Amino acid sequence: MTVSETASAGSDTKQTSMARSELLSREGGSLVCACRPSDEDLRQKLTAIAQTAFGVNSVRDFQLDAAMAMLRGEDLVCAVPTGGGKSLVFQLAALATRSPSATFVFEPLVSLIADQTERLLHRKINAVALSADVLLHRGAELQRCESSALIYLTPEFLESSSECRELVRSLAKDGKLFAFVIDEAHTVLQWGQDWRPACLQLCELRKLAKLVPIACFSATLSTAARADLQAALGLNEPTIIARSINRANISYEVRAKQQQAREQLLKILCSEFPNVAFIVYVHGRDAARELQEFLEEHDVACEYYHSDMQDCAKAAVPRNWQRGKTRGVVATVAFGMGIDKSDARLVVHYNLPASPEHYVQESGRVGRDGQPATAIVLFSSTDWHHRLAQLFSAGTGTIAAGQSPAGQLVQRQKQCGLAQMVAYCELQGCLRSELLRLFEEKGDSCSQLDSQACSGCTAFKQSHTRNVTQDICNLASLATSLGECGVQPTPSELLQLFCGRVPKSLAIPQLDSVAGFAVGASFGVAEARRVLHLAEAHGLIERRPDKPTASALYGTWRMRPTAKVHSLIARRARSETATTVQLTVSARAKTVASERKQSVAASATDILRPAVHKDYERVFAALIAWRDGVCEQMKTPAVAILSDDALLAIALRQPATASELACVFGVGSQRTERFGAAVLREISLAVDSSACASRT
Repeated sequence: MTVSETASAGSDTKQTSMARSELLSREGGSLVCACRPSDEDLRQKLTAIAQTAFGVNSVRDFQLDAAMAMLRGEDLVCAVPTGGGKSLVFQLAALATRSPSATFVFEPLVSLIADQTERLLHRKINAVALSADVLLHRGAELQRCESSALIYLTPEFLESSSECRELVRSLAKDGKLFAFVIDEAHTVLQWGQDWRPACLQLCELRKLAKLVPIACFSATLSTAARADLQAALGLNEPTIIARSINRANISYEVRAKQQQAREQLLKILCSEFPNVAFIVYVHGRDAARELQEFLEEHDVACEYYHSDMQDCAKAAVPRNWQRGKTRGVVATVAFGMGIDKSDARLVVHYNLPASPEHYVQESGRVGRDGQPATAIVLFSSTDWHHRLAQLFSAGTGTIAAGQSPAGQLVQRQKQCGLAQMVAYCELQGCLRSELLRLFEEKGDSCSQLDSQACSGCTAFKQSHTRNVTQDICNLASLATSLGECGVQPTPSELLQLFCGRVPKSLAIPQLDSVAGFAVGASFGVAEARRVLHLAEAHGLIERRPDKPTASALYGTWRMRPTAKVHSLIARRARSETATTVQLTVSARAKTVASERKQSVAASATDILRPAVHKDYERVFAALIAWRDGVCEQMKTPAVAILSDDALLAIALRQPATASELACVFGVGSQRTERFGAAVLREISLAVDSSACASRT
């Protein structure tokens, strides 16, 4: 399945593109489109360059479309899975310019620059890796740089070298700068916000050369990520070319991580996948080295890789792996981008990936030749808690709690990314379908897409989806009500109360008056936990440690709803289109849940099963409207007044006195004292109105 979309350019974009072309043409620039050849002529020229310069006989349509957009002077965002041929796009465009001009290509890794320039020079294509040595001599090397079609450099070099920035300005002024290319563009936000601040300096490119187009390339950019990237880089209504992330030849698996995890990995590498090239991703430099040493002791030929290694070692490890001198690499996330090893067959995530974006990037580095490959995640909740603890820890290079609003937003995004991976690992259904859904694509299953079967399709041959949006709202209402009682629940306490159980660690008076208590009684504990994790994955409920320290793992997590869920509840109350959260369960789990729900319904009390009045819908609508007015007046979320569940229970039962109102599920004495008179008045008015309408 291929998805390709091109953003429509408005008049401003056309004027900007024309200005760029005219400037380059007027000042000795190099755009081949300065003389306005037809699209067909451009396609033929690009195809001819691909054949003569790169030996490529067939250029894909998206590659031609993207290269032509660059030649028209347009900004570009190109999101194509690993192995799709992104590099060929900007290399073709750079070579298609009429006169010598430079294309600055920003790569996140030195090893990637070395690999790319070596390949280009081997094909006798002008390319240079820009470094301090090149600028220092300012002789033949610098002249070679100014006449090169492709100049490769890292974001750090642009940030640290004033000579580099002056070179950019000079080339732009002379009309000899064709384009900026940001390869692996997802690192601008993912790494720039964390441990590579230099990546964020690429957001200043517009100030260096205002009219020079910017082209961004990545294997994974969701709609939201593309919007963030466009805003950060100041892209002017870019052409967007996006293809499906689905890799039909990759089989996705999730396995429970055993206590003897190293031995489990050894069995996978030696017994299940012997003699195949592999990557093992771990979290942390020390973990990479220690795991590599263990595998070497057991005769598995591999090397380790992380970002703090010497440059010579960084270049040697991928080169040895590509040439088959070593079987595998144990690495942090810094490894793998742009490394063309087509026969890699296995990638194992020894620790939980940071987000779906990270996972799709890293798992996509196997099976580049289209042959069957496997991606395995070894999952344990301990890994998740470790990642969360590091996220909240101070002084470790991550965003610490209590920082600026922007920092806290980044922290929440990372927290959601981890929770999304937890929900993925706990899925009782097709893993491929879930990945596609996370990237806003149609969530077809492996069989529907004629793809390699995932472990979810194999283990859960029949599964069903259940809309749990209201259940998540109920969870949020419960957490809010507990907060009003001065209780910040742990995940376990929140789930027990949601399922109708009273934790021994809590002493809450008038528990039946707490909104959301026992509304999840039809769920089993495991399913309720998955609902909670889905809520976290959607950013509707979040967890915070008691203390934001490095020892957060050993402390206590507290749950609280976010402003996002309050907005969701308000939209649902007004019958507006809102987020829908689906829980995928196996056929067996669905049967058990149905039996449990019937059992709960049969034993429900009047509080949970009130008498139903025919005009309850009119009363419910009147109560919602009243509550919205109170929320506006008091500047407080709806759940702090009365939850949707409580208002529905009131509408169904229609109490006539304050004492009756206090007994309604989700109300209680405190809310009756504050809002009872107004609620009873709204009920009376709505009932009278309904009676008048009936008589009429």
